[in-house]
Amino acid sequence: MADLQSITLKDVELRWAHLSEPSTKGEFASNKYEVMVVMNKKQADEVSKLKGSSQDLKELDDGLFGITLKSSKRPRVMNKRKEYLTDDEVKSIGNGTRAIVKANQYVGFKGKVFLGLNAVMVTDLHEYMGADPFADIEVDADDSTTDDDDLI
Repeated sequence: MADLQSITLKDVELRWAHLSEPSTKGEFASNKYEVMVVMNKKQADEVSKLKGSSQDLKELDDGLFGITLKSSKRPRVMNKRKEYLTDDEVKSIGNGTRAIVKANQYVGFKGKVFLGLNAVMVTDLHEYMGADPFADIEVDADDSTTDDDDLI
């Protein structure tokens, strides 16, 4: 087998980050640390050379591509000053966060080669805010008051 390789993906977008604790909820929970990395075509071409045959590299909207990188060990997560983020800071990483991602090949189940998550450097944080608590309420943006009886 050829030597295992690594790749550095600069200026990528992060989505669905589970970097402070493993993904354990939902139908597709992997019980691993993971993040979807969204990249351009050139980066996707390089990733396709390194990823495992059973790893999906999906074409997304606007000519972008995404791959979910995983690790059984907690990845290193730092800011652009190379300072490690606290647990709360890592939990605040939301969709749209820009980062540099280090990924590496590893030999996994049945000797297959996969591309795994090694480290993340956050360069532009988009803070995760959770669900909109007012999603079910309509308010006229031009009017600071409302006649809606459901509002107090």
